[in-house]
Amino acid sequence: MLAPLPTFLATVVSIVPLTHLSISPLSEMPNGRHYYSETSASEFLDAPYVLFQKWGRIVVGIDSSSRSGTACFKGFIEDNAIVDATRVSPPYTPDAAWDYQSGEMLNLSHYYRVTDPISDAEQAALEVCLEVFAR
Repeated sequence: MLAPLPTFLATVVSIVPLTHLSISPLSEMPNGRHYYSETSASEFLDAPYVLFQKWGRIVVGIDSSSRSGTACFKGFIEDNAIVDATRVSPPYTPDAAWDYQSGEMLNLSHYYRVTDPISDAEQAALEVCLEVFAR
């Protein structure tokens, strides 16, 4: 018989439900907004995350684990990875450093899908990225 979760962990799990990505490949996920965290629920606060809008194989999103801080990206889905992506870090202007990365940019195989609603701040950040790549 499994021991019950500690109260704090049980509370976090009930607030921020997560599922491991290996259950359903990213390439098979429906179109729409998807939210992933690099860590499990017990370590979720301030964890690196990826939030994106998916249309078929195309994704536009925000990556908080970027080496240069939070960055917007546009790329393509290949199995559980985002490939052939262009990244840009703030300020999001034509003069900003736009970085194209051929091949795998981010492998989400070990990320966890966050099923909790996306916060207003995260929605706003994603909207900025969508606008950046709509230009």
